[in-house]
Amino acid sequence: MLVAANLVPLVGVLFFGWTVFATLLLFWLENVIVGAFNVLRMLVAQPQIGAMWAAKLFMIPFFTFHYGMFVTVHGVFVLSLFRRHTCTQFRSRGSPRQPGGSR
Repeated sequence: MLVAANLVPLVGVLFFGWTVFATLLLFWLENVIVGAFNVLRMLVAQPQIGAMWAAKLFMIPFFTFHYGMFVTVHGVFVLSLFRRHTCTQFRSRGSPRQPGGSR
């Protein structure tokens, strides 16, 4: 299953001309989905020990906050490092100018 999931970006790059930005954005979105599934797994977990319920109530917001910070910083890096190159690439191919902007 993991190999099949990683064939999607490979096919996108080889046959559909995906850019580095599009590929990294896909992997970033995969991170968001993995984090959401982990929160869901924590929500449906049924601890056998009573004290673990308290730990569960602490760990879900703790994980959400820290993983959310990680995903946010990761997303900022992806957007700031690779989006600019993609926009420059599109402008150099003759896309229309932005109103009031320069080419």
